[in-house]
Formats: sequence, structure tokens, C-alpha cells
Amino acid sequence: MNNQEILDNAPEGATHVDTEGDYHKIETIYQYEDKSDCGYEDRFRLSNSGDWVTDSDDLLLTRSLADIARIAELEEIIRGRDELINNAVSSRIAELEMHIQSLKAINKYIDEGRPDMQVVRSEIGEVISRAEGTYLKAPKEQGE
Repeated sequence: MNNQEILDNAPEGATHVDTEGDYHKIETIYQYEDKSDCGYEDRFRLSNSGDWVTDSDDLLLTRSLADIARIAELEEIIRGRDELINNAVSSRIAELEMHIQSLKAINKYIDEGRPDMQVVRSEIGEVISRAEGTYLKAPKEQGE
């Protein structure tokens, strides 16, 4: 089970889960209301019947559900950031591919014979402007 599934399957009142997937409830009991004593823990395990029963087993191999909830929250944040990064990278790759195609077209134009160097400079300047994000579309392109 992943962290979110552990949380989704946790019964009401559970505070911990062990390595076998059994849920536990640990309650700290204080002698005084102001919690001035160090308190002690009552340990319970979820029985097959769905009731909490006293558990005296050592709970060294348990994980806190509060910790698991925080980890699951952070995992979700990471997934969201990964998606944003992947989208940004994909978008940038598409832009670069467009620039490469433009440069190939300019190169083909040059190879076809005696090109007008003013046209070549203009086209190369447009590719550079697009790459730098400073390109202003011509009026007919803006409507697209």
C-alpha cells in the first residue's frame, strides 16, 4: 500500500500502522488535567471484529499516521511540481523545434541560389526575436 492508501484505509481513531498493515491507536493518559505528570501510553490494536483491544506488543515497527499524512501531502506537491516542470520543458522543446525549422527554411533559401541578404537578415532576426521572447507579431499574425 502507498501512503495515501494507508490513510484511506485507516479506521477512525487509528494513530499508527505497523509493517503488517495492522492499525493501532496510542493514547497518552495523564494523571493530572494540566498534564504536569509525564503520562503513560495506552496501546490498542484493531481486532478482526473491528474493535479496539488492549495491545501490549512492542510498537517499534509502527509508523505514525500523522507523519504518513504529511508525507502524502508532500508527495502530492512534488507530483504537481513535476507536472508543471514537464509542461514547461515540453513547451520549450516545441519552441526550439519551431526555431530549428525556421533556420532550416532560411538555409534552404540560401542554398537555392543568390538570396537577398536583407531577407536572410530579416528572417534570422525574427528567429532570434522569437527565441528571446521579444518578437512582435505582424498585424495579420495577431488575428490567428
